[in-house]
Amino acid sequence: MKADFINNMTHEFKTPVATISLAIDSILHKEIINKPDQIEKFGSIIKKENPRMNNQIERLLNIALFDKESFELNRETVNVHQLLLELKENFEINTNNQSGDFALFLNAEKAIILADKMHFYNVLRNIIDNGIKFSNEAFRIKVTTLNTNQSLIIRISDQGIGMNKDTQSKIFTRFYRKTEGDIHATKGFGLGLTYVKEVIEKMRAMIAVESELNKGTTFTITIPLD
Repeated sequence: MKADFINNMTHEFKTPVATISLAIDSILHKEIINKPDQIEKFGSIIKKENPRMNNQIERLLNIALFDKESFELNRETVNVHQLLLELKENFEINTNNQSGDFALFLNAEKAIILADKMHFYNVLRNIIDNGIKFSNEAFRIKVTTLNTNQSLIIRISDQGIGMNKDTQSKIFTRFYRKTEGDIHATKGFGLGLTYVKEVIEKMRAMIAVESELNKGTTFTITIPLD
């Protein structure tokens, strides 16, 4: 798994770097440099690839942080409903060329928690991003909140390709990625859900997964309110 991780990490970084390099060379070409429409075209490519590379770096740095036993979350009051609304808006902007649906059902009456806002935002983003990434066609993301037994429950469901029991038992393992054949068929470092679980555990919360092949996956986060 570590060997696959290193190979995949190299692939994930080389692709945007090569694309950005090609776009810059094109912009500086003597036949392009005086054509604003072409400069705008290649500039938009750079703008698209740069956040992709930054996201990968951020994920690596987050895992490195959690390798330090002394690392602590910066706890503050967080309105989970507001956070989810921000996420929905951001995903709608970033997936405007991809067909799909992102539905929120904010049923919890108590949605205020103590959490590290940045890390918890990344937790939710990772899970939702996976739901979109592992959808064969149009993605269908449903996020539901509710209260039960002095807890806030957040359920994030998709209608993607799903997972078998063996995959479900390994998804929180560092470097694990569900792959068949080419290790690059599944994008990512295999670190996202490891990070998710470690943040959740530091919050003294719990995360569970239910999934069925070809039907989808549901992640359930349970956060105590007391």
